[in-house]
Order: sequence, then C-alpha cells, then structure tokens
Amino acid sequence: ITQIQDLTQYEIRIADFGLATFTLNDEFITHRCGSPGYVAPEVLKGYPYGYKSDIFGAGSVFFNLLSKRYLFSGADADEVLRRNARC
Repeated sequence: ITQIQDLTQYEIRIADFGLATFTLNDEFITHRCGSPGYVAPEVLKGYPYGYKSDIFGAGSVFFNLLSKRYLFSGADADEVLRRNARC
C-alpha cells in the first residue's frame, strides 16, 4: 500500500479479476461475461473476442472518469445492454 502524503491527491486502482483468463494474442474466447455499459459489443453479440475487448472496457471507464457520465445509459439494465450492443 502506497501512502500518499499530500491529501489533495488520490491514488485510484481499478481491478476485477474474477473472470480473468490468459490467452495468446491470436486466441479468442466465446463465453459471455461483463458489466452492462462496459463490455465490448462483440461479447454481447456472442462473437469470439480477444484482448481488444478489454481495451473497449478500459475506454468505457476512462470515458466515465473524464466526462462524469456513462458511455451507455438507459432506464434499466436491458436498455443499457441494447445500447451497449449497438455501440
């Protein structure tokens, strides 16, 4: 744990390795998992996907941090998933 001396600065770490797996660069995964609004559209559509889908999720998180709003929003989780799949 890093101690931050200046209380006006924050150190943020984001991690979720609950469904993590290791693949080679040319390998693809087919099981569907992810959080609505953060998962890559190819995952939601059931297409094989690789490490590039992780980049999509990171981009979604950065969008939230920079804009202070969600990349995909809706009245309920189903609407968020529909918009997320359409990207």
